[in-house]
Amino acid sequence: MRKIATLDSAFVVRIATFHFCMEVRSMLVEDFAREVSGGSFGDLRLNKRSRMLAEALAKKPNMSIPAALGGKADIAGCYRFFNNEKVSPDQILQPHVEATYQRINAVD
Repeated sequence: MRKIATLDSAFVVRIATFHFCMEVRSMLVEDFAREVSGGSFGDLRLNKRSRMLAEALAKKPNMSIPAALGGKADIAGCYRFFNNEKVSPDQILQPHVEATYQRINAVD
Protein backbone atom coordinates (compact mmCIF):
# COMPACT_ATOMS: atom_id res chain seq x y z
CA MET A 1 0.00 0.00 0.00
CA ARG A 2 1.29 3.42 -0.93
CA LYS A 3 1.30 6.12 1.65
CA ILE A 4 -0.65 9.18 0.57
CA ALA A 5 1.37 12.31 1.07
CA THR A 6 -0.21 14.81 3.38
CA LEU A 7 0.22 18.48 2.79
CA ASP A 8 1.61 20.65 5.50
CA SER A 9 -1.15 23.04 6.60
CA ALA A 10 1.23 26.02 6.43
CA PHE A 11 1.98 25.10 2.81
CA VAL A 12 -1.73 24.94 2.00
CA VAL A 13 -2.23 28.36 3.58
CA ARG A 14 0.65 29.80 1.53
CA ILE A 15 -0.81 28.38 -1.70
CA ALA A 16 -4.28 29.71 -0.89
CA THR A 17 -2.85 33.12 -0.01
CA PHE A 18 -0.87 33.21 -3.25
CA HIS A 19 -3.96 32.39 -5.32
CA PHE A 20 -6.03 34.98 -3.45
CA CYS A 21 -3.38 37.66 -4.00
CA MET A 22 -3.20 36.83 -7.71
CA GLU A 23 -6.99 37.13 -8.00
CA VAL A 24 -6.98 40.49 -6.19
CA ARG A 25 -4.10 41.72 -8.37
CA SER A 26 -5.98 40.64 -11.48
CA MET A 27 -9.09 42.50 -10.31
CA LEU A 28 -7.05 45.62 -9.56
CA VAL A 29 -5.43 45.52 -13.00
CA GLU A 30 -8.83 45.18 -14.66
CA ASP A 31 -10.32 48.00 -12.57
CA PHE A 32 -7.34 50.26 -13.22
CA ALA A 33 -7.39 49.55 -16.95
CA ARG A 34 -11.13 50.14 -17.13
CA GLU A 35 -10.83 53.40 -15.21
CA VAL A 36 -7.88 54.84 -17.13
CA SER A 37 -9.13 53.73 -20.52
CA GLY A 38 -12.52 55.31 -20.00
CA GLY A 39 -11.48 58.42 -21.88
CA SER A 40 -12.68 59.32 -25.30
CA PHE A 41 -10.17 60.53 -27.82
CA GLY A 42 -12.63 60.97 -30.67
CA ASP A 43 -11.26 57.93 -32.50
CA LEU A 44 -12.19 54.29 -31.84
CA ARG A 45 -8.65 53.15 -32.63
CA LEU A 46 -7.21 55.52 -30.03
CA ASN A 47 -9.79 54.39 -27.47
CA LYS A 48 -8.87 50.75 -28.14
CA ARG A 49 -5.13 51.50 -27.96
CA SER A 50 -5.67 53.36 -24.68
CA ARG A 51 -7.31 50.32 -23.10
CA MET A 52 -4.66 47.93 -24.42
CA LEU A 53 -1.87 50.14 -23.06
CA ALA A 54 -3.56 50.56 -19.69
CA GLU A 55 -3.95 46.80 -19.31
CA ALA A 56 -0.43 45.96 -20.46
CA LEU A 57 1.30 48.62 -18.37
CA ALA A 58 -0.82 47.87 -15.29
CA LYS A 59 0.18 44.21 -15.44
CA LYS A 60 3.89 45.11 -15.50
CA PRO A 61 4.20 48.49 -13.76
CA ASN A 62 7.87 48.05 -12.93
CA MET A 63 8.94 47.48 -16.54
CA SER A 64 9.79 49.86 -19.33
CA ILE A 65 7.29 50.31 -22.16
CA PRO A 66 9.23 48.02 -24.54
CA ALA A 67 9.57 45.33 -21.87
CA ALA A 68 5.90 45.56 -20.83
CA LEU A 69 4.56 45.47 -24.38
CA GLY A 70 7.04 43.07 -25.94
CA GLY A 71 6.16 43.15 -29.63
CA LYS A 72 7.54 45.74 -32.03
CA ALA A 73 4.09 46.56 -33.42
CA ASP A 74 2.67 47.20 -29.93
CA ILE A 75 5.67 49.35 -28.98
CA ALA A 76 5.36 51.42 -32.16
CA GLY A 77 1.60 51.74 -31.59
CA CYS A 78 2.23 52.93 -28.06
CA TYR A 79 4.59 55.68 -29.14
CA ARG A 80 2.22 56.69 -31.96
CA PHE A 81 -0.57 56.90 -29.37
CA PHE A 82 1.42 59.20 -27.07
CA ASN A 83 2.55 61.37 -30.01
CA ASN A 84 -0.96 61.75 -31.45
CA GLU A 85 -2.36 65.31 -31.47
CA LYS A 86 -5.67 64.04 -30.07
CA VAL A 87 -4.00 62.56 -26.98
CA SER A 88 -2.87 64.64 -24.01
CA PRO A 89 -1.86 63.75 -20.45
CA ASP A 90 -5.00 65.51 -19.18
CA GLN A 91 -7.21 63.39 -21.45
CA ILE A 92 -5.48 60.20 -20.33
CA LEU A 93 -5.94 61.07 -16.64
CA GLN A 94 -9.44 62.60 -16.86
CA PRO A 95 -11.38 59.33 -16.28
CA HIS A 96 -9.13 58.55 -13.29
CA VAL A 97 -9.68 62.04 -11.85
CA GLU A 98 -13.46 61.70 -12.25
CA ALA A 99 -13.47 58.24 -10.65
CA THR A 100 -11.36 59.55 -7.76
CA TYR A 101 -13.85 62.36 -7.11
CA GLN A 102 -16.69 59.83 -7.18
CA ARG A 103 -14.92 57.68 -4.59
CA ILE A 104 -14.28 60.73 -2.38
CA ASN A 105 -17.91 61.83 -2.62
CA ALA A 106 -19.09 58.31 -1.78
CA VAL A 107 -17.24 58.50 1.55
CA ASP A 108 -18.76 61.85 2.56
